[in-house]
Amino acid sequence: MKQPTLSALLSMMSWIAATFSANVHKNEHRGSTIDTDTHSSDTVDIYSHCDPTPNSAIHANNGLYYIKPFADGPIIAAICSNGYTMLDPSLDVNLDRFPSYLSSWDYSRLSLEYIITNLDDTSTFREWWLPADAYTHWRVAAQCKSCEASMDASLANNVAYYTDGTNFCYTVWSDGNPCLAAVNEYTCNKCDVGTFVEDTDTAYTASYWTTCQALQVSSDTPSWHDINLRVNRHLVYRPVMSMTRQACTCYQLHSDLDTPATPAAYKVARTDLPTVTAVKQIGGKQDVRDAVQFIAEYVVFEDERGVMDSSKSAQSVGIDCSHNVHYLTQTDFESGTYRIQECGEYIFTENIVCNFNAPTTEEQSAEQFSPNSIDGDRLYWYPTEEQATTDGAYPGLYSYEGSYSLGFFAGITVECDDVIINLNGFRFEMHRQFYLQQRFFSLIEMAAKPFLPHQGASTWGLTGVYYANNLEIKGPGQIGLSSHHGIKGNNAANVHIHDLSVLHFDVAGIACNGCSYITIENVVVGPQNKEIPTLGRYTHSRAFIPRLKHLNDHYGEEEIQFYGREKTTVAALCRRMVQQMDMIYFNYIDEIEYDPSDEEWIAAQKLFKNPTGWMDGGSSYGIVINGGGAAVVGIGTRITGTEHIQLSNVEVFGIYNQAQEKMKYSLKSGTSRGILFDVMDWIGVTDQIEDRYRSQYVGDVYTDIQFAANKYVQSWYYRNSQYIGPEEEEYVFEGNTAANDYVFLTILPEITEDKPSIGGCGTDIQLHSPKGSIGIMVNGAQESLFEQLYIHDIYNWAELGMDVCGAYPGPSLTTEDIDISYGYTATRSHGMVVDYTTGAYRNIHIENVESWHGEANGLTIYKQSFIELENVMVENIFAGTKLDESEVAALSLPNLVPRACAVDVHDDTEVLYVDDVLRHNNIIGFETCQFNAQQEQQQMYTPVLSGHSPQLIHAVMVIVSSVVCLALLYCVYRLVSCLATRHKRTTDYVGSNEHTPLLDTI
Repeated sequence: MKQPTLSALLSMMSWIAATFSANVHKNEHRGSTIDTDTHSSDTVDIYSHCDPTPNSAIHANNGLYYIKPFADGPIIAAICSNGYTMLDPSLDVNLDRFPSYLSSWDYSRLSLEYIITNLDDTSTFREWWLPADAYTHWRVAAQCKSCEASMDASLANNVAYYTDGTNFCYTVWSDGNPCLAAVNEYTCNKCDVGTFVEDTDTAYTASYWTTCQALQVSSDTPSWHDINLRVNRHLVYRPVMSMTRQACTCYQLHSDLDTPATPAAYKVARTDLPTVTAVKQIGGKQDVRDAVQFIAEYVVFEDERGVMDSSKSAQSVGIDCSHNVHYLTQTDFESGTYRIQECGEYIFTENIVCNFNAPTTEEQSAEQFSPNSIDGDRLYWYPTEEQATTDGAYPGLYSYEGSYSLGFFAGITVECDDVIINLNGFRFEMHRQFYLQQRFFSLIEMAAKPFLPHQGASTWGLTGVYYANNLEIKGPGQIGLSSHHGIKGNNAANVHIHDLSVLHFDVAGIACNGCSYITIENVVVGPQNKEIPTLGRYTHSRAFIPRLKHLNDHYGEEEIQFYGREKTTVAALCRRMVQQMDMIYFNYIDEIEYDPSDEEWIAAQKLFKNPTGWMDGGSSYGIVINGGGAAVVGIGTRITGTEHIQLSNVEVFGIYNQAQEKMKYSLKSGTSRGILFDVMDWIGVTDQIEDRYRSQYVGDVYTDIQFAANKYVQSWYYRNSQYIGPEEEEYVFEGNTAANDYVFLTILPEITEDKPSIGGCGTDIQLHSPKGSIGIMVNGAQESLFEQLYIHDIYNWAELGMDVCGAYPGPSLTTEDIDISYGYTATRSHGMVVDYTTGAYRNIHIENVESWHGEANGLTIYKQSFIELENVMVENIFAGTKLDESEVAALSLPNLVPRACAVDVHDDTEVLYVDDVLRHNNIIGFETCQFNAQQEQQQMYTPVLSGHSPQLIHAVMVIVSSVVCLALLYCVYRLVSCLATRHKRTTDYVGSNEHTPLLDTI
């Protein structure tokens, strides 16, 4: 290696010394603390804004200072650049002070990296920043480096950053080059942060943006607020500020059009100066301390570099977790969810029944008691207004944004690390009243929110996010009656659930999405509740109660007239909905019987009452192990983020489903949706559909209210996901007549020779992708072990799929994989479903799986699974038990011939069969697949008959054909190689099969 010369070393040392000197000068107060002994005064001078003269006596150019824009406002940090004040909210990353100068604010829909105007605030940027006025000049700073005038002469010193709908809309423009298409007047403006595509069109060759989070537009650009812009793929904009220093807007106050304003001076105590956060810039390593050239000596930085959400800070600091014991009693569960926010052990001391904020005995005994009343000061079984404030214990109900925006979603939430929940021999369940009135609920939620922040039927908010880590839930004990889940979690890690039973749930016993290092052992799951009193519409209607109150209170006197009906008021519609819901309540809780001829009772039963007691939604489960995100989409589409799952000595039984099929309506103007991402049930609210030229809207209380809200309420928070197209409004209010060309045909087209099928069938009332009845579903679990499983009594009574959509191959509702979701999927019944997994599956007994009208499988292994399979016993699998030969012969898509399989292994999967793999008995369907020749040929499925060894089968194959033998050896070689190189064998789990059989109860 060549040695450096002396002159080179001296030069290098000189450069280092100069650089060190410059950095010391620039950052000599970096990280300093208030110390009155080392400063000349206990007070400092700060100003209302940056001096318009760069490098003046009070402000150095590109320097970090404090400012105080209003005399009575808080002190905030700002950067002075080229005579402008740079707006950088990342310097107050938890937004304790900065929002005082905004007309409103909210985080973007998807992340904490941006703040925007409140969705119902139509302010321009000039109006958003309250210190500004009509004379204020504006510039932009790409990457928050330097405040510069726009290169667009029309904007010059009146330019600010806006974001497109990616930060606040449910759907966005996605149809190519918006500039070339001239979507609106801003689509060709310069974008400083966004998604860019190289356009090779011969008429226009350049890079263009498809999404933009920092678009240069005039500071006077309006925020468009048409109610449908958020949900129907429009290209809209609103003011934005980056929380990660990607782009900053700058302002300069003027006393008139041409004269910059002189900043006002304030003398403030050093102890009143706020700390400044230094967030690293996205895409780089620098924070603000590296970006500026000067830092005022009085600036104080936080010890930590700031977190986007203070609620993520450790809440168990200073606590001895091993000795922090809490004894839980019924009184801990009177007024709301028990939120575990510090480590320790939580021990049940008695049976606990959740009945949060229930009406008092005196209120219930009143003659005019209405359980769904919207007239009083509070809503029964919901958080109170005080509890529901932003800073309250259960935020979101009345603002329609927050963790509790749909009410109490859990009995217990786990919001910190290192927690033990000890049932201690007791039972945890919902009260029958609360079970009826809070239709979305988990008894134990292994998180602080019910969904990932950007998923689900509501807006949960981006703050207060926590996922359980180092959690133990142990028995003996029972997790009982629940309107959705027993135990549920997202992104949980290091969880041990053991020695307990979970039963009488409506949807799933245990569900974990995107979870890792999860052990479930010595657990019984089942039976599912098969006395569910209501249909999905009651769930929606109860969740709608806070909005119903708002609608009644603010628009009750407004008039509305549906086609063919008398004019009425919004208040009358609200009262009718409450009345019908009350009838359901009194019938279920108090067993009150109504006159069978009562029209309101007839209507209430049709809309709300479950005639069978079985789950009417598209899926029922015992245990769900899913990839990241809610398990509401098709099987095999959310498969990442799940690993090291171990189920051992687990029994799952008594899973029931009888889905009621609904449609997703794709209009010419957009996809029809309700406020809670639910279906607009046009078949259910139309008098008949056999002759669609004569169809007319008859409505129901829920759909009537949706149209009233659509007509009068403009709040984006209230309206949430709702989209009602103009054709739907025309149908409801003007009828289906020749005068409007029979508009109902645009909602539900007829099947013709030219158009033999339409999309939209095969969903449920919540627009979910149906899966039928499944004992255990495993999506995407890597390096996992499933052993000693007993799965039995899995039933599906769903009817055949509707023929209203014609013959179609499978649902196209969310992100279905047609290879997996082929045909009408709601009629399926599976003991266990596996896809995209690696690991070992051994000692599994599955029996008594039945479907009335669809397929029934013991074990189904879908795509891209690389697993070891050992000792599987499958018995009594029955497919299509309510059909006869003639009915099956008449079936057409989407309804398939009911097939029964012991083990069904699909393409693109490799299975290592160990010893006596499969024993099966009594597999009955109109087709069976246990000896599928094509699968044998492709080496996807190698059945091993009871009593015949693999060696014997191999010998027979050799005798029959040497070519087949060579092919078999080659396939085995490929299989072993693939397992060795692509997937680690789960040997960590091999060896212990000494568990005792499960008992009926634990």
